[in-house]
Amino acid sequence: MDKKIQLLGDLILTKKQEIAENVHKARVAGIPLAVLDSQEYKRIVQNIMDFRIQFLTIVGETLQKKSDTKELLEKVVSWGWEKREYCFHVGASFDKTIKDISYYRKYIWEALLQETSANNLSVSFKLYH
Repeated sequence: MDKKIQLLGDLILTKKQEIAENVHKARVAGIPLAVLDSQEYKRIVQNIMDFRIQFLTIVGETLQKKSDTKELLEKVVSWGWEKREYCFHVGASFDKTIKDISYYRKYIWEALLQETSANNLSVSFKLYH
């Protein structure tokens, strides 16, 4: 089981840019084009992508290195505080910006399915809600 968890961490690290882009596309879907084309949005979009990639890196490295729950929690809390501070400085609601976390599971799962399909592997996970 440990090897499978490490492989999931490897996959997340390898595909973190793709996963972050998918999360970003899903998150901005429905936002008017005028907002997405605004100078204000363009000014902060790279920081938004950087935060997404940082989050995926934390999760991937934690799984890859078999870090304990306490270490993961500390890293995620630190990431959250950093993101909250940034949101405060640009006048964005932290609640709205952290909403994208719900998309990560979906796009990590999609990346996992693509990888297993491409390598003729099977995958079975029980998801608990």
